[in-house]
Amino acid sequence: MTPFIKQLDRAERQLTKVGTALELVRLNVSADNLDEAYQSAFELAYEAERFTLMARLLPVYTGRPDARANMESVTLNSIPISIGFTAQGWLGLHIPALLPGKEKGNSDFIRLSLYLAFREFFRNRQRPWYHDTVLIFRHRYGRNRPERQARDHDNIEVNTVADIIALFTLADDSAYLCDHFYCSAAGERDETEVYIVPRREFMKWWLESNAIAGAKFNLF
Repeated sequence: MTPFIKQLDRAERQLTKVGTALELVRLNVSADNLDEAYQSAFELAYEAERFTLMARLLPVYTGRPDARANMESVTLNSIPISIGFTAQGWLGLHIPALLPGKEKGNSDFIRLSLYLAFREFFRNRQRPWYHDTVLIFRHRYGRNRPERQARDHDNIEVNTVADIIALFTLADDSAYLCDHFYCSAAGERDETEVYIVPRREFMKWWLESNAIAGAKFNLF
């Protein structure tokens, strides 16, 4: 059995799990068990993300020399992450989704997309190397979902995002030189914002945070 067929079989088995998880969500919604539907929807997202990761590898297993580059292009466009600078000069990024939970979620799908987005953003730009900073994570929940509860901050997977940011912009992500700040807010849709702010300017960000809520940055 070739590696391509093995990977295809893995993806097919995973797709079955996606279908099972989808049906569970439907059953809970039909029974008006919204709490159960909420939890099973996260399970569906987890299984779907795993399937996406497996599917992304299939073109590479064909052995085509241009497969990886073409797949990276598809990945970069699949999650339209935007990166840029605010009017105040703070580097920020916008992810059009909430980050997954630590126990059920899988952040690998964000890891590759975020890495590729940062790589493209700094392809023709000089990287800023920050010292003594605050990484600010703002989780924005769509107002059209009032029945949903905001998750505890310590149950949200932020390490993947922090690791990629550190790789491209932080001279050192030691706890002595980099603090984390988490907050949540209502928004037009589910999304995640991250800002890299010098520690001395954190209170300025706090006072002006509403003015830059829901910011969309230009990637290129």
